Amino acid sequence: MSLRQASVKYDIPKSTLHDKVASLNAGKEVSFVPKMGRFSKTFSPEYEELLVNHVKDLSNRCLPLMKKEFLKLAYDLAVALNIPHRFNCEKSAAGKHFYYDFMARHPDLSLRTPESMSMMRAVGFNKPQVDLFFINLDKLMTLYNFSPSNIYNCDETGVSCVQKHQKVIAPKTVRQVGKLTSAERGKNITILFCMSANGYFIPPFFVFPRQRMNDRLMINAPAQSIAMAQPKGWMNSDFFLQWMKHFTKFSHPSKENPVLLLLDGHSSHKTLDVINFCREHHIHLMSSPPHTTHKLQPLDRTFMKPFKNAYHEQCDMWMRANAGARITDYDIAGLVNGAYTKVARLEIAVSGFKCTGICPFNKNIFSDLDYLPADMTNIPLEKPGSSQSTSSIPKSTKNSTSGSSIDVVPNVVPDAVTDTIPMLPTDYVSEPANNSVPKSPTSAIPQLVTRTSCISQPSTSFSPEPSTSSTLVTRTSCISQPSTSFSPEPSTSSTRPPALVLNHLEALLQMLSKLSKTYLRCQTQLKDAQLLGKGSVKKSEILTSSPYKIAVEEKENEKKAKEAKKGVKKKFAVLEENEKQAKCRKEISAKKCVPKKTGQENSNTKTECVVCLEDYDEDWIQCCSCQGWAHEACADIPECSDAYICDHCNIF
Repeated sequence: MSLRQASVKYDIPKSTLHDKVASLNAGKEVSFVPKMGRFSKTFSPEYEELLVNHVKDLSNRCLPLMKKEFLKLAYDLAVALNIPHRFNCEKSAAGKHFYYDFMARHPDLSLRTPESMSMMRAVGFNKPQVDLFFINLDKLMTLYNFSPSNIYNCDETGVSCVQKHQKVIAPKTVRQVGKLTSAERGKNITILFCMSANGYFIPPFFVFPRQRMNDRLMINAPAQSIAMAQPKGWMNSDFFLQWMKHFTKFSHPSKENPVLLLLDGHSSHKTLDVINFCREHHIHLMSSPPHTTHKLQPLDRTFMKPFKNAYHEQCDMWMRANAGARITDYDIAGLVNGAYTKVARLEIAVSGFKCTGICPFNKNIFSDLDYLPADMTNIPLEKPGSSQSTSSIPKSTKNSTSGSSIDVVPNVVPDAVTDTIPMLPTDYVSEPANNSVPKSPTSAIPQLVTRTSCISQPSTSFSPEPSTSSTLVTRTSCISQPSTSFSPEPSTSSTRPPALVLNHLEALLQMLSKLSKTYLRCQTQLKDAQLLGKGSVKKSEILTSSPYKIAVEEKENEKKAKEAKKGVKKKFAVLEENEKQAKCRKEISAKKCVPKKTGQENSNTKTECVVCLEDYDEDWIQCCSCQGWAHEACADIPECSDAYICDHCNIF
């Protein structure tokens, strides 16, 4: 087919076809993707997909990028790879048009508001802990073959008279929209919920922050629910034992029909009295690993959030219906009842046990992406005698294929020891428009860029002669990343980057997003915790098993022995204190009583007796009150008396 015929058949200008054919005959690469305007995309599809995967990976690690950080990362990546761009060099960030186009090309990304997750939860939910939980669960399921109606989960939550607000409709011109609440800060009221895998709910248990219980607190409460009073409104071991008796009435456990109860590892759930009660009534307790309730508790997964939303709606409706009134402790039970009856549904309970892999049993319910936040502490610690050190850079590195040596002298920059960016061979790095240095198609120029807190331009050293040595890649923290797959669509780049170059690009993105510093900091914290030996690591336990019961009994005996020893020490301390006080009283009385003095005829001082008013000429004694002197004959002191008080002081 001639060019004219192809032009007519496919409606393509003949000049365009002529240019493409000429380029192919000359051995040049031709892109058949049409250009939309005179501008082209900054990053090729391969680089963009790598950037998208990096953003997703950070999000899975609970370290997502903000919009500003993402634009800064795109600018740093373009600068590090020498890609021509039209980004803002003054702000060192990409522009809003790049952001909007990038988000339009990748609809699987969106700007979202994250939920707070504590570091303990991110680190606590790790694969070894979860595997142990499912091992214990599988052991109990195999031994007793629990049906869905005999698998329960209980958990506590707190409600307050101060509700959280949702979005409302208000005028645009008003800067601040207000909504009434009962107080600035409300008291926390603990509620314990329990549900089974087949959708049966145990009536809730209330703990009010009061000294004494009042029946008015349970007006309009859910049917057959019970309540207790505690000064702080917290659950303790005595209250949990009372709830276990309440739970037994509705679950009806027996030897032929045992019950499995899943709960968290709170100290009030693991007392010896609770364990003995459960063993007597054929209730098997199993605790979840610490800080994993957001993934392994069915109540947390499907019940708690809808209940809190429904409770806040009930509070809003009550405030609107009772204008000028405040929600008190006597109104809480009725509001909880309105929310509880809406949320306690069959599908919520069934889906809660299903999404946690408990019923039906599925130990592979969680993928590797769920464990990514815990990878920060799963990095193996470096050994002091390791041969490969990442803190120092070798002066010369020889390529095994070419035999030529590379002399790299890095810039000494403070606070940049761990931020060495690996660069790519120049065969896969776009040259800037003003680069006057010719590039050989078979040359690979070694480059090493040391990154500080802000990257302005890449520091590249060009050798005067073409070199065939490979790129020197220096990293201080190598973190494994999930493999990246690229689509077979036509690319705008000259050649497709090989797998080695893609790995270097992943390391570059980690450095640019400062992910290595986070990992190194977590490594340091892990080392400090191991050196200090901060407590024992808690894990999932079968609380009603014999080994755990024996361990609890031993711990209780040790505690009683310590208390007895402490009581003996306290008694001795009280006796010593009493002896000291008695000794002090004796010393004080001895100081007040002055011994008798024998008069001297040659005394220069003249002292009169307070009784007979005569001068000193015989044995005298001093009054303890007025400090006056009197003759012993005049004082008439009894033999059993230790102190003397004159008649004048006794009268007045």
